[in-house]
Amino acid sequence: LAARDLLVNGLKSIWQLNKYRGDVRGKALRRRQFDSNSNFRGVSRNARIGSQYKWPDGVVPYVLSRDYSASERAIIARAMQAYHEKTCIKFVARTHEPDYLYIKKEDGCFSDVGRTGGRQTVSLDDGCIYYRTIIHELMHAIGFWHEHERPDRDDFVDVIWYNIRAGAHSQFQKVSPSESNTFGERYDYRSIMHYDSKSFSKNGRDTMVAREPGMTSVMGKSDDFSPSDLRRLNALYNCHSRPNSRPVPPPSPIIRPLVRPPVIDDEDDDYDEAPFSIRPPPPRPPFRLNLKIPFLDLICTDMWKDCYKWAAMCRTSVLEVPMRFVCARTCGHC
Repeated sequence: LAARDLLVNGLKSIWQLNKYRGDVRGKALRRRQFDSNSNFRGVSRNARIGSQYKWPDGVVPYVLSRDYSASERAIIARAMQAYHEKTCIKFVARTHEPDYLYIKKEDGCFSDVGRTGGRQTVSLDDGCIYYRTIIHELMHAIGFWHEHERPDRDDFVDVIWYNIRAGAHSQFQKVSPSESNTFGERYDYRSIMHYDSKSFSKNGRDTMVAREPGMTSVMGKSDDFSPSDLRRLNALYNCHSRPNSRPVPPPSPIIRPLVRPPVIDDEDDDYDEAPFSIRPPPPRPPFRLNLKIPFLDLICTDMWKDCYKWAAMCRTSVLEVPMRFVCARTCGHC
């Protein structure tokens, strides 16, 4: 196989990993409901409704657990930077804000939906440190349900209930229209928020089949935001309607808080469920991430523009050799 084919074929989607057991947790899961006898045909919704669930001004304070390695922090940083580049949402290192994300290795890949108040866990365990998985979980935290949970889902996808493993049927529930909104966007098979066609399968067969020909193989395979994902993100946070009378300062270097992140011990549960509020953090001098490995003298360049998405593969036994040549800069070999 070519190096790129080896890299891509060596990956598994989030839905095929044992780490993925249903990634909507906490208050959002308890509130999710749908009346199967109601007719919501033609209603398309999947962003959580309610200003209380939005992060004020699109600013999301976060704390990163000390359990992450430098290379894992770099992947998380790249995912956050994608939001900075493509939306008006900004992730900032928490200083004193009462409402914030606590990103840690807990039990697979999961997040609540939208801002819930106080310390809010986003779990990115060892099997979750991939660019596409991280932007998926952060999109939950920002306020989005899964694409297949829309009330109009059955107009676009057939759920094969018999093939779903025991205990996982709740992962295919639809969200109440009072809980979500898609701003008029059509159902998107290519959304980063869509399940794979074989998610939670008990027998290796499809659990969802697209009604549109050719789309079953597309679902859950996206490596990045779809155009529809970005339109909805920008619509939810009014990114295109903010006043332009004053210049917007560039975001703080994303590597800074990931090199010396604020940390919280897992045993430390002494925190307040404070009322929703947010204040801008004071400026801090930037730090630089240094992943240089002195024993390997290579040309400092990436031969593949998407190397940052697969940085987690830099130290795997199978892919370390092709990665050091194809993605030398990302893997820190120069």
